[in-house]
Amino acid sequence: MPDSTQNGDEGANEIPQSGDAVLNPDKAEMPVDDRRNSALALLFLLAQAYHRILESVISKAAWCCQFDQELNQSYDWTITSIARLLANHPDLRDFPSKFEPAFPDLCPSTILDFEWQGELATDVEQFVNSVRRYVQSKDYQPPVKKSAGWIFVELFRPSVDRAVQRAVAYGKRMGSFLQATSGDTGLNGALRDAIAARDKASEFRSQESRKTNSADRKRPLKGISPGKCNFRSPVKNAILTELIKQPALKDVEICRALDRRGGCELPRGWKSKADDRLFFKAYLNSDTRHRVQITISKVRRALRERGFLP
Repeated sequence: MPDSTQNGDEGANEIPQSGDAVLNPDKAEMPVDDRRNSALALLFLLAQAYHRILESVISKAAWCCQFDQELNQSYDWTITSIARLLANHPDLRDFPSKFEPAFPDLCPSTILDFEWQGELATDVEQFVNSVRRYVQSKDYQPPVKKSAGWIFVELFRPSVDRAVQRAVAYGKRMGSFLQATSGDTGLNGALRDAIAARDKASEFRSQESRKTNSADRKRPLKGISPGKCNFRSPVKNAILTELIKQPALKDVEICRALDRRGGCELPRGWKSKADDRLFFKAYLNSDTRHRVQITISKVRRALRERGFLP
């Protein structure tokens, strides 16, 4: 299978525009097997890049992050390429699941409250594994060098390599910043202890969550009211109210509960049309779902920080 870690051509052109993200396979004159294998190779190459970008960026996001325009451009190109390849290539139409990127962008306001270890890493790794299994099930054979299929893949490789390189460089910059703020050449002292404590707490929460039976998780939270979290957003307070009543609610169940209780207006950024009113509809829409999930995640994070959720 192709490897996204190979060095690209430093003199390669800049990232293609989104409209040119996927070469139209119907216009590429190549044998059927070559066309299928080249599509599989590109899909796996992009999936590897998607994983590497998120791992490099999100692993530091809980501690520090900054806006990187070029990195955001590369991430957008990567997720757009995956989505369009799966939607448009005739040999990939039987891919078993719909691709839903973990984040719409890598802006600090989007990724700041997330940690790599846990559900996020699991979801991304599951997608990469599903691509790997799919490619293997198709009896994939690497395109022969200089063939039409090989050229098809190589057209994308410089942009894939550049996307990964930008993500790795970003991760190194954030790591250097953390090292500098630790007052030593390594992540030690208070910072090292804080990271170790965070990782230990994350593992403990995962273990305790598995041990807790479903009946206990459905019991209302005690000792907390919506005012204790000081949310100024009516939506966050409404979400908090639902989590206090039923802390085990899933995101989609919270949206249904908000629609049932009423009294909370759907944020403008969560609407596809001006007359949209339902939170559940916003959750189902792939264009707005991440905004819903991010807001709910911030409320859950506030509850965890105050010791009300494991």
